[in-house]
Amino acid sequence: MIVEVINSKNIMLLVRQAVHKQDSGQFVSPVGGHVAAGEKNDQALLREAEEEIVIKDFRYKHLGNLIFDRVVRGKRENHYFIIYEIHADITLVLNDESDDYRWFSKKEINQNLTDNQGLLGEACILIWEKYLHPREVRRPS
Repeated sequence: MIVEVINSKNIMLLVRQAVHKQDSGQFVSPVGGHVAAGEKNDQALLREAEEEIVIKDFRYKHLGNLIFDRVVRGKRENHYFIIYEIHADITLVLNDESDDYRWFSKKEINQNLTDNQGLLGEACILIWEKYLHPREVRRPS
C-alpha cells in the first residue's frame, strides 16, 4: 500500500528516506506498508497512517492499484500497490524510516522531474505520473 498526503492548499507531503531504507536520500510517499492477512485494505490504510504519520482523522480516496516491478539493491522486487490519497493538514513527526520531509506543489514536483531526477523515488514518480498529475509531466527522454 502507498498513501499520498495532500493538504488543503493542494500541496503534497513527501518524506526523504533514511540511509538504511530503499530509495535512501530520495523523497517518497509518506505512508507505505503491507496489508496483513485477513485485514481489509481500508483497515490497513488506517493502521499504517497512524503508525507512520500519527494521524487518525482524515478523508481518503482510493486512487487505484498497480504492479511495480524493479531491481533494488541487486534483488528483483515485484510490488502490488494499493494507492490511496489522504486529505489532511498535518504537522509531521518523523519516524526512523525518514530523515526529512517537505511539502511540494504540483509545479515543484513537475520541475524536479525535469531538473532534478534523483530527488524523487521511482515509485513516487510512477504514482505521480499515473494517478496524480499525468497530463503535465514532460520529462526529457
